[in-house]
Amino acid sequence: MSSNQERVTRGIELESIIINSSRFINPSGINIFGLVTDIEIFEHLDMPYLTGQIAFIDTERLYDRIFFDGGETVSITLKQSKSTKIIKKDFVIDHVISTVKANETSDLITVHLIEDIAFQSRLINVNKSYTGSPSSIISSISTTYLDKDVDDRGVAYQNKLKLIVPNLQPLDAMCWIKNRMTSDDGMPYYLFSMFDRPNLALVDLKELLDQKPFNT
Repeated sequence: MSSNQERVTRGIELESIIINSSRFINPSGINIFGLVTDIEIFEHLDMPYLTGQIAFIDTERLYDRIFFDGGETVSITLKQSKSTKIIKKDFVIDHVISTVKANETSDLITVHLIEDIAFQSRLINVNKSYTGSPSSIISSISTTYLDKDVDDRGVAYQNKLKLIVPNLQPLDAMCWIKNRMTSDDGMPYYLFSMFDRPNLALVDLKELLDQKPFNT
């Protein structure tokens, strides 16, 4: 298989980009897929959620109708090329980056996004005792408070902990526990979100270094 063919096989295809607001009469929101000019999604090894930004041409007076105040949502549906598996990522618009007049009838709107679990986490405090392996505790917090599964790769050296989460937000609690984890080789662990995967990943550094890049 040539490198060009491999890139097509490994590509990601966007299916829809739905923007929604409590001010919309239609609860299913508006698909702005055809209006989007730029989309950037950022993954970060030290952040268990995605961030990004979207620029779109506003020809429907969405800016006036929504009156962005930090609670609007954007749902991005995608799939990998040559695959039928659909992945949906939900984001919250936390602020408007810019509005530029494109012409007499439309504006170019750029908004900043954070993954929905980051927004949800800010509304919850965890103050509870846990016993078990670090990965099982992290997974329990994630599924209980954020309804998000965690893919754990590898076995941490610290196989059993007993701790009390000291009144932290769920994501902060998960990172606090993750920072106490090491592999048998002393490698640190990372907890992060990926754009093309539905679950959070909990992976040690050696596992990351040993993985083959999909875009070689």
